[in-house]
Amino acid sequence: MDHSRATTPVTSRNKPSQLRTQPSPVWDGLNQHHSAETLDFVACHPEDFRLERLPGDAPDLNPEEGCNGVVKAELRNATPDSVAELRAQARASFVRLGHRHDILAAFFQHAGLRLTGLP
Repeated sequence: MDHSRATTPVTSRNKPSQLRTQPSPVWDGLNQHHSAETLDFVACHPEDFRLERLPGDAPDLNPEEGCNGVVKAELRNATPDSVAELRAQARASFVRLGHRHDILAAFFQHAGLRLTGLP
C-alpha cells in the first residue's frame, strides 16, 4: 500500500515532522488501531509517531474516556429529531469541551499522564 499520499490533509499545523516533539498517539483496543492498514502506515512513518498502547479494559488510563463521559452527560437528556441533529449536538459538546483546558488537563492527570503545552 502506498502511504505517500495520506487521505487526511496534512497541514503545517498538524504535520508531525514540523512539531518540536514526536506525537504519541495513545491507543486502546479498538480494532481499527490494530488493522494491517494502520500498522503499515505507522511502520512507514517511524520518525513521526511513537505509539503508546493501553492494556485492554483500562478506562482509567485513557484520558479520552473522561471526554466521552462529559459529552454523554450533556447529551443524556437530548431529544434530537434526527441522527444528523444528534451528531451536531455531540460535535458542539466536544467543541465546548475543547475550550476547557482545565478539564482536559484533569483527564490526563487522572490517567497519571503529564500534559504540557496547553495555554
